[in-house]
Amino acid sequence: MSLLDPGVFNVGLDGQVSIEFLADGGSYLGELGLFSLKGMENLQLGSVEFVQESARRILSNSQAGYLAISDIQEGAKFSGNLGEGEKNHGGFLGEKSYTMIAGEQFAFLLLPNGKIQELLDAPKQDKTAIFSIANANTDKSVHFAQLGQGTDKGATFGVEDVLAHQNSDWDYNDIIFQIKGATGKTSPLDALINSKKEWRNTELGKQLINYAQQVSQFMTLAAPFDSAYAVTSLGEVPGLPIPYVGLAFKPDDPNTLLIGSTPQTEDSQIFAIALKRDANNHIIGFTGTATLVAAAPGLNGGLIDAGLGFGPENVLFYTTWNDNTVGQIKPGSSSPDKQIDLNELGFEASAGGLTFVPQGFPGAGRLKITSYDTGNFYDTTVSADGMGTWNIAPPNKSVNLSGGPDAFVYVSASMPEFKSQRILMTEQDADKVAVYNIDENGDPISSSRQDFLTGIDGPIGAAIDPLTGDFFFSTYSFGDFNPHGFNQVVVVKNI
Repeated sequence: MSLLDPGVFNVGLDGQVSIEFLADGGSYLGELGLFSLKGMENLQLGSVEFVQESARRILSNSQAGYLAISDIQEGAKFSGNLGEGEKNHGGFLGEKSYTMIAGEQFAFLLLPNGKIQELLDAPKQDKTAIFSIANANTDKSVHFAQLGQGTDKGATFGVEDVLAHQNSDWDYNDIIFQIKGATGKTSPLDALINSKKEWRNTELGKQLINYAQQVSQFMTLAAPFDSAYAVTSLGEVPGLPIPYVGLAFKPDDPNTLLIGSTPQTEDSQIFAIALKRDANNHIIGFTGTATLVAAAPGLNGGLIDAGLGFGPENVLFYTTWNDNTVGQIKPGSSSPDKQIDLNELGFEASAGGLTFVPQGFPGAGRLKITSYDTGNFYDTTVSADGMGTWNIAPPNKSVNLSGGPDAFVYVSASMPEFKSQRILMTEQDADKVAVYNIDENGDPISSSRQDFLTGIDGPIGAAIDPLTGDFFFSTYSFGDFNPHGFNQVVVVKNI
């Protein structure tokens, strides 16, 4: 178990963790506790020993653990209808603060129908603990969903209190609570909630979201785009190692998405995942699991980055960071057929995104490359090398952009609210996607920048669905870089 495991939380520097019971949408009367994971590394997740030790620590009412919410005896801060009638009963006890050891890791345990003491008194009875760590659950499912991205101030979570084999409805509103003084993450609610059980558009749901936004970063479309588009997360890609980087649609198959992955320092790879569409052709999820397409290393130890796109003759181009190179993979190859050191051509380190300007746009066919480190947006061209791959010319010009620019896409003026041909640019450092007007060469006009999407933690890759024009973004979270964000695919759909 580590900080990177979903459902594991880290105590802040002052050692004070606060819990606030926000809403009760579940029929079960249960208890929620938090427990330190120190010294539990050798216990098998979900085992009787793990469950009992977790319960023992919670009931100790010490730095090892605390009983945070007893739905049997108390009520939530907010009352009302979350789509299934009023479930909240009892008095609200306010925000509770607990002393823990700074830097230690902890997790949550929910006993949906009963008292946690029962897990110690009669461990073999029909009482099943549900954990914030998915792999500790008997159904191996995520039962704690995150509302928003979460910040250093805190985050908000919704809990599903019924196991998969017990006909769970996956509404994640059975207990909703907010945590402060600790950092951690689980899968985003957008990717998990049963669409038939959506409660966030109810009056109470809106109150909860507004309250959660005080500490949780939420993806938000800027005006005027918020009137024509909706943003949601498709969640993690099944079978794809983290962290995620660039993404691109296959040119001959719009139902297959390619996405880069850098699971270890020695692995730099491109995977493919099949896509699921609704009746209107909008992508709503993934089918099957990701499969390896090709290795994508750098020349000098670099890893595949935000740039992933098809060039002339359907050669797949990708960037690597931080050795500042571009690799090329010909159709049918499973490793790079050509690698180019951009440092030798005059591109400042290190490359972020790359895109060939589409037909119908100013500068069509030209290659554009961003430097994440310097903020430069470069213009160049390619020429055939006689081997089925392409030479890259030194840059002709550059434009300096803010926010840590990575991948980008060209957007047609026919898309709602765009009104002219423009660029959408992921901004890794700013946690935003920006929109720019473009000049006669297809380059962004820096002074024209405006927000398109905010609150997207670690945006890195970008692509456009060739069938619907919907916008897709991947996000990066690994190690010390966006450690509390998600590796996920986000879609902005034209509504």
